[in-house]
Amino acid sequence: MSTIIIILLLIGVVILAIKNSSQHFKGDGGCCSDHSKIPDKKLQEAVIGYKTIHISGMHCPRCAVKVAESINKIEGASAKVNVEGHLAIVSYDREIVNQKLYDAIEKVGYHIISIKD
Repeated sequence: MSTIIIILLLIGVVILAIKNSSQHFKGDGGCCSDHSKIPDKKLQEAVIGYKTIHISGMHCPRCAVKVAESINKIEGASAKVNVEGHLAIVSYDREIVNQKLYDAIEKVGYHIISIKD
């Protein structure tokens, strides 16, 4: 009898874990509750180029906001982040070394797969 109770409890825990995980990946989890608008940064000068950055680890709107906010702190850079495509398009009005982008994205907990000019 005690074995059956333990098995039922374990099944309940597994069901809750699956439910919470599926909510998380749909953007309804606890870390995803802030559906803030991705900030739009206007550059001071004319855009001279774009970089496409493929990023791993983003899975919800809050992830996109964190990445965009971090990139937008770089002087002369403005980011548009697409969480579904796992990428950021960075426009810039002055030369931006890739290391600054790596540092900004890694600082908020994500990883760059590639950067293309």
